[in-house]
Amino acid sequence: MIKESDLKDGISAIIPTYKGEKYINKLLDSLINQSIDFNLFEAIFIVNGEFDSTPDIIKKYQTANPEVNIILTESEKGVCNARNKGIELASMKYSIFIDDDDFISENYFEELYKFVKPNRIVLGTFYDIDEDTGKVMDSYMTPQLLKNSGIIENPYKTIKDAIVITTNKIIPTINVKNSNFNPELTNGVDIAYYANFYPDNDFEFYVVDKSIGANYYRLWREGSISRQDMSYEFNIDNRLKVIENINKGLKKAKNQEMRSFIESLTGGQVVKINEYLNKYPKEYNNVLKDILEYDYEFFPYKYLNEDLSKLNNDERKLIISYAFSPTNTTTSNVVA
Repeated sequence: MIKESDLKDGISAIIPTYKGEKYINKLLDSLINQSIDFNLFEAIFIVNGEFDSTPDIIKKYQTANPEVNIILTESEKGVCNARNKGIELASMKYSIFIDDDDFISENYFEELYKFVKPNRIVLGTFYDIDEDTGKVMDSYMTPQLLKNSGIIENPYKTIKDAIVITTNKIIPTINVKNSNFNPELTNGVDIAYYANFYPDNDFEFYVVDKSIGANYYRLWREGSISRQDMSYEFNIDNRLKVIENINKGLKKAKNQEMRSFIESLTGGQVVKINEYLNKYPKEYNNVLKDILEYDYEFFPYKYLNEDLSKLNNDERKLIISYAFSPTNTTTSNVVA
């Protein structure tokens, strides 16, 4: 097993890329223009899935910028496989995940690296950029990072949204190497990962002050996973798999704060389930049957029913109740 002493000082940037030819130049430019000593970071690009010209673009940057440690490799299809490959190759004491259509400010690595220490996660400021207009916008998590800086008290409440996306954080590599992404998941991978990662570790969280301008920029574009068309597979099957992974993390929670945090992560998954059920209310029986088959330790049934209460009377008559097994700790029946 690898020890921290086996790792070099610096940052390993783990960057999965899939058909990124349209966007990756922006990221590469931001990497070669980093103000930090080039010996203090490596950029690991992992090509996964169908190829386009992305590898050729990366190779051109390698040739033109030999002083920057750009590593190009490939993995099996899927962002989880790619991230796991990057974790395997990471050779520096701290790691960060970056998406191939995002980019970072020139001082990003330098400023975040000033505050690293074992058992600490360091975050910068986070913004969205509209693909069509180029406008810089606050994301839903930006206010959390703008309002807080330094060591964060109650991070699992104060900056909850910011700590459950994979990007925009520098993490001790030794901890990352002990936890892989689940390649069976096609969405919700960030939530599933951190629901298990945080209970396994005892981290302090540090946010770099907004005045420093250490910014992570996420491109908001059509075709992102959050904008996929509604389907039973996307909204139900995949979300139930994510909730299964969240429940695995729940079993490892050492205190009520962590337990409450992990339980709250099911909320976004139930939102997607409810979106589907509100459009296809006749599917409620099938959905509930699938939920019960997982035999979850925790599932927020009250929120599932809360949205379904908006159905009209004719739709509600289609809903029948399903009995739980006698050993289940929740109520004996769930009805809309």
